[in-house]
Amino acid sequence: MVAGKEKNMKRLFLYVSLITCLLLLNGCRHAEKPNMPVKVIVRQSIVGEGLVAQFHNETSHRLVVDIILQDKNQDNKRSGALVLQPNAVTEIGWVEAWKFVSGDTIKISHSNYKTITYEIP
Repeated sequence: MVAGKEKNMKRLFLYVSLITCLLLLNGCRHAEKPNMPVKVIVRQSIVGEGLVAQFHNETSHRLVVDIILQDKNQDNKRSGALVLQPNAVTEIGWVEAWKFVSGDTIKISHSNYKTITYEIP
C-alpha cells in the first residue's frame, strides 16, 4: 500500500513538473523582442536603373540578418543572409541584380529582434 502511494506521489510530481516547464516555455516564447535595429531607406539609383535600398545598422555591433526580397507581382523572390557592419550602411540595388520598384517588399528577420516588412513606396 505504501509503495503504491509513493508511486502515485512520484507520478503527481512528474506531472506538475512537466506542466510547470510547459507554462514557462510558453511564457518565454511570447516574451517581447526589441524592435529591429535596422532602418531601411530607399533612394533613386545614381548611375543605374530602379531604386536602391539602404540598410542602416543602428547598433555598435555586427548584425547578420535574414532578408527576403519580393517583387510587387510576387513573381520574383530572393532570400539570404545580409551582413551589416556596426553603425554602417549596406546597399542593395541594380548592382546586386535587384532593381527595386514601388510595391516591392523587403522582409528582415533576426532571432533577437522583431521581424519587419518594408514596402517600397
